[in-house]
Amino acid sequence: MKEILIWSPKGGDGKTTICYSMIQFLGTTCDAVDLDPQHSLSTALNVAGIQMSQPNAKYRIYDTAPFNDASLDQIIPNVDHILLPAKLGYPDLVSFRTAYERLLKANVAHKALLVFNDVRKPLTQEAKEVLRLFRKNYPKIKVADTFISRLEAFRRVFRFPLEGKAAMQISSLLAEIGINDRFK
Repeated sequence: MKEILIWSPKGGDGKTTICYSMIQFLGTTCDAVDLDPQHSLSTALNVAGIQMSQPNAKYRIYDTAPFNDASLDQIIPNVDHILLPAKLGYPDLVSFRTAYERLLKANVAHKALLVFNDVRKPLTQEAKEVLRLFRKNYPKIKVADTFISRLEAFRRVFRFPLEGKAAMQISSLLAEIGINDRFK
């Protein structure tokens, strides 16, 4: 089973929405683990009628809380991929220092993929500068080629199955980590 951790040191970066969208996209091939005390993922899946645990699942996706919980130290080394949602802004750039140091200390930066969420194109000069600074300040974390645009609105991704631009972006993001399945 491939395990994917969705983690960010701050709130509002789209962890739960990206997690939910990936689960929608992968469907019954995916287990969900909600580690956030707010239980937003569990609630959303329950409302949508999607089970948290699937028999014969090929993937397990972890949604995390917007802080550096000690339980992550046990999970981080054991997952196959760590997706780090962020926005192209200075607050996220600064907040990633602790996450970066934690990944380096655990020797797992090679598993991490920085995923920019809520991206509007064309990129502004400020967004281009922040992207350059992310690459400069966090050189051991790969930046995803896929930029996610406006997934944070649950009303847009609450449809089942995931479709349209959201499905294309999630499909592209999953392909970047070697997952080419789609719920049928």
